[in-house]
Amino acid sequence: MRKFVSLVAGGLVLCCFLAVVPSSNGRVLSPDEVSFFLENVIEKTTPNDFWGIWRTRNFQKNRDTFYEMAYLKNSGFVWKNLSEENLVIVGTDNYRFVYDVAEQIVVTMMPGFEIPFLPVLEDNIDLFQKNYLLEFQDNQVLILSRDAEAVVRSFSLDDRGALTSQTYFGSDGRALKEGRFLYRDFTPDFEQIALAVEAMEKCLAKLSAIPQEEVRRDKILRPQILPPGYRLARVFKVRGDEGEVFQSLFSDGINFFSIFQRVYPQVLSQSRPVNSIVFRKEGDLSILAGEIRGFFVTLIGNLDPEIINEIFNSLNF
Repeated sequence: MRKFVSLVAGGLVLCCFLAVVPSSNGRVLSPDEVSFFLENVIEKTTPNDFWGIWRTRNFQKNRDTFYEMAYLKNSGFVWKNLSEENLVIVGTDNYRFVYDVAEQIVVTMMPGFEIPFLPVLEDNIDLFQKNYLLEFQDNQVLILSRDAEAVVRSFSLDDRGALTSQTYFGSDGRALKEGRFLYRDFTPDFEQIALAVEAMEKCLAKLSAIPQEEVRRDKILRPQILPPGYRLARVFKVRGDEGEVFQSLFSDGINFFSIFQRVYPQVLSQSRPVNSIVFRKEGDLSILAGEIRGFFVTLIGNLDPEIINEIFNSLNF
């Protein structure tokens, strides 16, 4: 009887998995093939400068958002929400900047955030292989979580092998969001990319002003709890508008979170280890900030609020 129940349970799990993963003639690529395949997709997507229109469709809110975007070879991406008048996003060197066109200033700089116009960042490919399986079928690619055994993302390619669209899935296998190129011009004129060039120059100037200093790891708070598949990608010290900050980036190859910690404590408060915790949600990002042992800490990531809170509460030296 026990064996029968086990077989039935196993069959139900398999049926659920097959319901999430579309039946196809696709083939799961080996780790070596995955690295070569993703690098080739990135190379084919960024052969030279281009300009285009990208649509993001949010299935939960039944809403479309349109972006004008440009890619500048050897620099990065610049994109602008067409409903926003003055703000553009610059993605370069694993940073995302928010640039105010009217004021001509960098409003925000956020290390380590993904760029939505590539299937996976190049420096995340090795980590990606450890946490995901990649199934290739015709021009459709499915990314399967090794941990959850479900499709977490898919993307489509054109005849040249360049990215044309991406779909993001929830833990229940339902499509949450889709991004798609509606138009791409691989020979844009100067007027189309002039705004992107200006924004990129200002952001690269801001980036070059950041001192790449040695970090004192004994002073950095580290999470004692990590989600499955995550590991520390890098730690360095940057100088922001409010002084020097340690930034630790954790990733599983697709998802991420960052911990920002001021270098020097504001208040030496051993009797009050955590105080004034503030949480907010900005799009896909969960942001949690508060004081830990006198240090002001901010945790930002595209994770569920419950997980962000658990990581934050586990921080220690």
